[in-house]
Amino acid sequence: MIQSTPTFESPTAATHKTPDFVLKTRDDIRDSLQASSSHHRNNLLKECVKAAAKNSDFERYITAPKPGAYDRAIIYTDPAFYFSLMMLTWAPGAKTPIHGHNSYGFVGICSGKIAVECFERVNLGDSQFSIVPNYSCISNAGDVADAHSGAEGIHRLSNPTTRQAVSLHLYRMDLSEDPAAINDVYEERRLSSL
Repeated sequence: MIQSTPTFESPTAATHKTPDFVLKTRDDIRDSLQASSSHHRNNLLKECVKAAAKNSDFERYITAPKPGAYDRAIIYTDPAFYFSLMMLTWAPGAKTPIHGHNSYGFVGICSGKIAVECFERVNLGDSQFSIVPNYSCISNAGDVADAHSGAEGIHRLSNPTTRQAVSLHLYRMDLSEDPAAINDVYEERRLSSL
């Protein structure tokens, strides 16, 4: 079960003042986006997410999802530099559908453990394809992973433990209207037996 409960609206909303620690993270991300090479830019963005994931000030965005579910909280969206920062709180057993992303980004584990299952798209001809597992791992607090876009980044995330987990996500999309817009979900009928 997936639940979307933004707890903080866009910083342009008149009723909210953007906290200083969010502004610092925003400024670090903006500076990183100015890097000349994509490799250097991605390394800098990864470091931004890693530093932010360690910042205890972000704890105010942690929610209490229903059993087996996860909640999304939009922390900040930046229309000028076109990115969104989002926190996900994972109840034990929570699992995403198998999906890819419409844009690249980074995922930092703030607390707990997140299982990552990666899949490969195999073309079968006649516009048919199958999704097959090709890699899995457990990410721990402090780990940061790339979230590739398109068929290169098909995956599923889950909380395999009996304790809550929290992750911080940076995506190169404005997700203020629909936090789930980043996802390209692969339907069950498109999947091979897993």
